[in-house]
Amino acid sequence: MKNIVFVVLSLMLCVASVHSADAVTIRVNINSATVAELQQLKGIGAKTAQAIVQYRNTHGAFKSVQDLQRVKGVGKKKLAHIEHELEVGEDKHEHEHKHEHEREHDDHEHEDD
Repeated sequence: MKNIVFVVLSLMLCVASVHSADAVTIRVNINSATVAELQQLKGIGAKTAQAIVQYRNTHGAFKSVQDLQRVKGVGKKKLAHIEHELEVGEDKHEHEHKHEHEREHDDHEHEDD
């Protein structure tokens, strides 16, 4: 009897751990995501993903997830389905450029010493 209870409890733990793994949501940073990464979102195909990247390159970083509605191919309904998977973070490239500029500025200050 103890063996049966042990097996049942073990199976319940396995099912619970698999279920919790499915519940993990990976968020996509719309300010640094590539076309391929954006295409992983349900309802975002190659054309829309490219339009998002093009809009970002032309207009700069998105300030909110809602800004995606400015992109052709992303409307309220589509955004409502995926917004829980999105986040607005700093653009990797802008972040790197900002820190490079700060380092150059620091180097110039030390030259005066």
